[in-house]
Amino acid sequence: MLMEITALRARLTDLEEENLSLKKQIRKEVQEEYEALVQALFMTCLHIKEQLDEHQLHLIQKVCELIGEVRAEGIASIKKLKKTRGSARPAEGGNKTPAQESIQSQKECLGIKLMAEQEVSLLRQQLLAVRQVLARAQADNTRLRKQQETQAQLLRELEHRVTQESVTRQQLDVIKTSRMEKLLEDVEQKGQQLQLLTEEAERASKLGQLQRKKLGRELRQVSPGERDPRGQRSQL
Repeated sequence: MLMEITALRARLTDLEEENLSLKKQIRKEVQEEYEALVQALFMTCLHIKEQLDEHQLHLIQKVCELIGEVRAEGIASIKKLKKTRGSARPAEGGNKTPAQESIQSQKECLGIKLMAEQEVSLLRQQLLAVRQVLARAQADNTRLRKQQETQAQLLRELEHRVTQESVTRQQLDVIKTSRMEKLLEDVEQKGQQLQLLTEEAERASKLGQLQRKKLGRELRQVSPGERDPRGQRSQL
């Protein structure tokens, strides 16, 4: 019984050490996994942010290029019209009648109106191109924001899962600890029972020895009295 209790106590000590080592290992693994996942999500979000910034810069450059191209085309068209109008004036030469001047003025007004309409058309084309680029930029921004929100949601779910796993492990630790405490109590109770049994056995052994000694004394006291009658018979 003593050997069994000693073995149980040794086993309990081993289990406590094993449990402590296992808890440390689990905490370390969970911490490493959590840090690695957080780092990966952070790097992913940072990469998405860099892509978004680069994309916005590229769109701004593209819009500037489109504006420059449209403006250059408009300026070239205006210069061409001015050159055409300027080259037409010297060819006319001489004095002009009021009717001719009126016609010339009408032509000039028509040319100016035409240039204005062309410039308005170019500006409208430019505005349309800018709106299209901005629409694409807004769509890309919306997509990237959704991607960032998804990454953030994954991070929150990961934190929740790690928290739940930590709580579950704590509950398991509490259960293991309570079981170990119960086992220790059982061992103590068995030890106490063994001590009581040992004491009772010792008392019974001492009592038996006393009874045997008493019986021996009584037998020794009775034996001489029994031998005298037999001696008297032999003499008769």
